[in-house]
Amino acid sequence: IEGLTERVRQITQLRDPARHLAMGPGPRSAPGLAPGVLLAAGERFDYEDELLDSQLARRLLDADLERVGRAAHAGLQNAQQFSHSFAADDRRLHTTPALRPTASAARLSGFGERVDPYTERSVWHKGVDFAAPCGSAVRAPADGQVVFAGNRGSGYGNVLVLDHGLGYQTHYAHLEGFAVAPGARVERGHRIATVGASGRTRAAHLHYEVRYFGVPTDPERFILD
Repeated sequence: IEGLTERVRQITQLRDPARHLAMGPGPRSAPGLAPGVLLAAGERFDYEDELLDSQLARRLLDADLERVGRAAHAGLQNAQQFSHSFAADDRRLHTTPALRPTASAARLSGFGERVDPYTERSVWHKGVDFAAPCGSAVRAPADGQVVFAGNRGSGYGNVLVLDHGLGYQTHYAHLEGFAVAPGARVERGHRIATVGASGRTRAAHLHYEVRYFGVPTDPERFILD
């Protein structure tokens, strides 16, 4: 709007100090003739130029307003499409893992191939390890149901598994304890467990996995916060 205002000012010459009209009574003329405009020496009659300037400015203003109107209408249509899509797919939005399960964002290991710290062999790491102190909260990244909460042996230690539906499950390993029991329904952000050092680990941390129809998937793709 500021840019458009400046353009209109330039077009209409609103800041031109020489833009003055000397208006005054017309000279004495023969009876029956209309009075004219008394012009200063060298001054020309520029009403027509002013009229053209104002008409051009109005057309430019109308064109810009029309363009802004079209853009606003397109934006509204896009927002409405998003709203309708989200409303129609509400379940998927609520059940897709989207939050980091710990307050800590410090990562010890990422998803993919790595060297096992115990065997020093190349292995496939199925999740992400977050460094966090013992007892810190583990929270559900999406709505779901607890399908397992127990010990899975020396490797994973205490493990909790959430089923979110639509093929998604999240796994949490090396836990200290559980805040929910198998069968419980949880909502996104609900406290489900505490970070620990159970199983094969050298320090307290959370091992977090996202599995789609049983296939481990990079959890980083699902951390939107």
